[in-house]
Amino acid sequence: LVEHTNFLKPEYFGGDHIKTMKEFIAEFEAQNPDIKVEPVFQGRPNELSQKLQSSFATTPANNPAIATVYENWTSDYVAKGLMDPVENYFDGTDGLSKEEQADFVATFREANTWNGKWTTMPFNKSIYVLYVNMDRLKKAGFTTAPRTLSELKEAVIKCTERDGARVKTYGIGVNPQSEAFTTLYYAAGGEYLDAQNNPIFANPTGEAVLNFWRELQFPTKHLYVTTDYMDAPFGNEMIAMFIYSSASFPYNERSVKNKFEWAVAPIPAMEGKEPRYLMQGTNIGIFKNRPENERKAAWKFLKFLTSPKNCVTWATRTGYMPIRYSMLKDPRMIEYMEKNPRYAVA
Repeated sequence: LVEHTNFLKPEYFGGDHIKTMKEFIAEFEAQNPDIKVEPVFQGRPNELSQKLQSSFATTPANNPAIATVYENWTSDYVAKGLMDPVENYFDGTDGLSKEEQADFVATFREANTWNGKWTTMPFNKSIYVLYVNMDRLKKAGFTTAPRTLSELKEAVIKCTERDGARVKTYGIGVNPQSEAFTTLYYAAGGEYLDAQNNPIFANPTGEAVLNFWRELQFPTKHLYVTTDYMDAPFGNEMIAMFIYSSASFPYNERSVKNKFEWAVAPIPAMEGKEPRYLMQGTNIGIFKNRPENERKAAWKFLKFLTSPKNCVTWATRTGYMPIRYSMLKDPRMIEYMEKNPRYAVA
């Protein structure tokens, strides 16, 4: 019997990420010759979401056994009865002991729990950071990365270089997406929801963050605005800074190629506020409508992926953050952080 486990991945898994994932699959299949993993690498998250929704809607449904999913997708899938909680497999032959469960970072465990049951497994978690071209900052008169919103605004303005009315290089690149607001708002101490889960970001802190961006673009432009990833404009020095997840580390390495000194810094906080840092990334879920043998195979593969050994390999190759406490004691992780101070900052 060959058990088939389809596996869809969202957009971040390109380049080294796909290479590492394929190595994991090859190793798993070698250890489990009766299980075949069919990787289907998907584009951006919204495309993955649309394809998953379409796969559930067909008759019969042709969705994969497992897929990477964001928490808000999972809430929808749980409501529709589509999820097979991973907790169902903790006491089985290939189970997860209480000690192993406790090894996963508590915040991630909580974020993967619905209705009191551990439903999905954390996997690729990244933290938002500020990427900085230190050569450009030093040229503009700064010796360190900006630590507050006012320092960031000043650095953006001074790092924007013009040739008459034409902008030669911008102080910062920004995607016109929610993260432009949510990262700075959270760092400034803002809360998204109240105790009743009502949105509460229409407040003075939220207005201050929106005004921060508006004043850097009107009446004078200092922002390089694009929906594309920022590693290319960062590497060719079109921008001096940008905010993005730690998963961008390997792409920035390739793009910069030692052309200048670059650093990673925490997201600047609002003056007088204790800074906080936003993390994001997908989890992996098993879908209830697949045959039992596929779901069991899916869990076995999922446990393999999130083993401490493979989690360290994944983190040190991709820029994703540790999802298990024991990873921080792994000699490979310790050595990696000593050699990669940017990752250690994250």
